[in-house]
Amino acid sequence: MRIPNASSGLIQALLRTVHFKDAATLAHNVRIGQICSILAKQLAPDIAEYIETAGSLHDIGKIAIPDHILCKYGPLTDDEFRVIKTHSAIGENILERCPIFDNEKANSVARNLVRHHHERWDGTGYPDGKKGEYIPMEARIAAVADAYDAMVSWRIYKRPYTHEHAVDSLQNDSGTHFQDEVVKSFISCKGEVMRVYSDPRVDTSAVCPALDSDGNMPT
Repeated sequence: MRIPNASSGLIQALLRTVHFKDAATLAHNVRIGQICSILAKQLAPDIAEYIETAGSLHDIGKIAIPDHILCKYGPLTDDEFRVIKTHSAIGENILERCPIFDNEKANSVARNLVRHHHERWDGTGYPDGKKGEYIPMEARIAAVADAYDAMVSWRIYKRPYTHEHAVDSLQNDSGTHFQDEVVKSFISCKGEVMRVYSDPRVDTSAVCPALDSDGNMPT
């Protein structure tokens, strides 16, 4: 991962901390950063050079979530889900205390992405219930990237979706969970996104094996 104008030692330390907590989360984080970078080049070129690093840390707050909740096999209780939802604010707090870039614009992008990537376009997300364009663009991009990767990846509580099923889900939630413009950009960048999953430097062992280089089921 290229880390422009950033404290590479600090970034690597944070990523290794995630790795020791949950290796699958680390691979997921790296893929989110790469997908965010692809989408930002279309949607927000002014932040594209920062968003890969910021996206790779979107779940950094999960290092504070107890293992029995984070790695639970089966559905979460309401109380456990409330604990999980604290990770975005915790992550922002970590980045406030440990800035990763040497300029405030880039650090603001990182904090916004980490805090707000679970906000929803219709205002029903967390932690602040932001709605529409009040959600920072970097967080709107990360929301789509995060949801897609979660859908096509194995989880202890579910099997992976195919690419087609995941894209259908994104489209169904366009305008409610996600900004329509970001979903359309994701679909238009399908080829680049699929290359993330064929990158030998990124662990894709938890990802649906049904994807080929074009995101289709192999014949």
